[in-house]
Amino acid sequence: MNIWLKENQETFEDKEIKNSEDMALSRIGKQLYEKLIKDYTYKQWDKYPNELDKSVLSRIPIRNNFDSRYFSDKYQALPHKGYTHFIKQLITNDLIEYKLNTDFEYFRETNDLTQFKKLYILVLLTDILIILICQN
Repeated sequence: MNIWLKENQETFEDKEIKNSEDMALSRIGKQLYEKLIKDYTYKQWDKYPNELDKSVLSRIPIRNNFDSRYFSDKYQALPHKGYTHFIKQLITNDLIEYKLNTDFEYFRETNDLTQFKKLYILVLLTDILIILICQN
């Protein structure tokens, strides 16, 4: 895999990596970029990689082994009963207030955020913004 990557990665020695497309091409080459990244990125972000900052795709791990985990962390887990149950438990908790489809900038401007013990921002894959407010 290392040999294949080295042969297929695009080099940017004389020019700067300006966006996520450049970043992906420099890391995995055109063939994998076209098959794995380009259209999926558009599906996920509603933008092609050349429209996104280089930092977006720079954080995706490139592996040369059969480890299918996203991170290399020793301990990783998914919610035992799945994300649906996990989110349901969050939004039915009396200590947590949530807001759907809320403009965070407006929320921040119209609320004193120091009153909240913790504030979490979740953006789900369906482009729904959830703000979880833990009251104590």
